[in-house]
Amino acid sequence: MSFYIKVDHSKFDATASEIESYITKFKKNMSSADKEVTSLRSSWDGNDYNQFQNQWQKVSGADSTSQQMIKSLENYAKFLRYSSSQYKEAQTKAVNKANSL
Repeated sequence: MSFYIKVDHSKFDATASEIESYITKFKKNMSSADKEVTSLRSSWDGNDYNQFQNQWQKVSGADSTSQQMIKSLENYAKFLRYSSSQYKEAQTKAVNKANSL
């Protein structure tokens, strides 16, 4: 009995591209929101602004959940691209082997 895996590696690449596009949009939106929060400083002063700023840093800072999510998505996109290349290589080897028979 023979087992095989059928893989459409182009879907891996397409999904990786979608993830990368999402990351770009997310970073742009976070940057825009960060600018808005910073601009609030000119008209909003006091402890409540400081507390808000501290909470915002938890959302947008270097060690925040959103940054961890971005890193995870970037790693997933890299994994998809790597998987795609490995399947392409395996497919090429299989075709070459079949052609040499």
